[in-house]
Amino acid sequence: MVQGGNRGAQAEAGVVSPRSADLRPKRQAGPWQRIWGEFLDLLAPPVCVACRKVGHGLICEECRARFDFIQEPWCRQCGRALDPEATGGPICADCRGEQFVFDYARSVGRHTGTLRECVLAFKFGGVVQLSDPLSELLAERLERLIQEQEVTVPAVDAVVPVPLHPKRRRWRGFDQALVLARELASRLELPVGERALVRERETEPQVELTPAQRRANVRGAFRLAQPWVAQGRHVVLVDDVFTTGATINECAKVLKRGGATCVTALTITRSSPDWDAGRDLL
Repeated sequence: MVQGGNRGAQAEAGVVSPRSADLRPKRQAGPWQRIWGEFLDLLAPPVCVACRKVGHGLICEECRARFDFIQEPWCRQCGRALDPEATGGPICADCRGEQFVFDYARSVGRHTGTLRECVLAFKFGGVVQLSDPLSELLAERLERLIQEQEVTVPAVDAVVPVPLHPKRRRWRGFDQALVLARELASRLELPVGERALVRERETEPQVELTPAQRRANVRGAFRLAQPWVAQGRHVVLVDDVFTTGATINECAKVLKRGGATCVTALTITRSSPDWDAGRDLL
């Protein structure tokens, strides 16, 4: 857990102190909160962001059942889905080549189908309320990582979002990774370093760039503004999508240079590997 200073000073610095570092489920809403929520649902029934069905929540059960969850076998370091026919072992070629400096990365599912629709509605459609069910998926994915027998994950100390540049945040209206990190930290009762990482320069959108161009684009783009969030701690780094891992890896480098003993990256979706890339077109 984040040490040093009093609770008020940490709050001013952008670090929210926890009551416990245990991985616990989010507290249940009180009876009046549930009644109020049910009343609001009657006035304006929620619409599923994927299929537009009314009255079955922001993500209906049918659409959630169609999420393309990443299943084993996956790379024990970066979480990339491995070709079941491959014989290279439990670590992918990128991780064997020491391309990544983070210790672990895991994603909920592939960036396709109804899960992709949910991410797009959250990120570009302004449906910020999706942070609640999406952060629940992240918490479940982290718990699953901790339970993997082939890895040894130390206790998590803090949650840190991958930051947007202020110009991009003003254009979008909010920082999607920050919202997810806050929700996840609340569920796990962990501190969140809201301003631990700073994006010092605006980078080009990564979507049209090659992997090499992506790495060059984000090189040196981040700075650790709150070193005490990282020093001697296991930090969970939160973002929405893992494509090549260039942005997450650059953030992990900064955290590791700042003294983080372990960095785990969590994202909602991840693009499919080359051997299964056709799945992303579904």
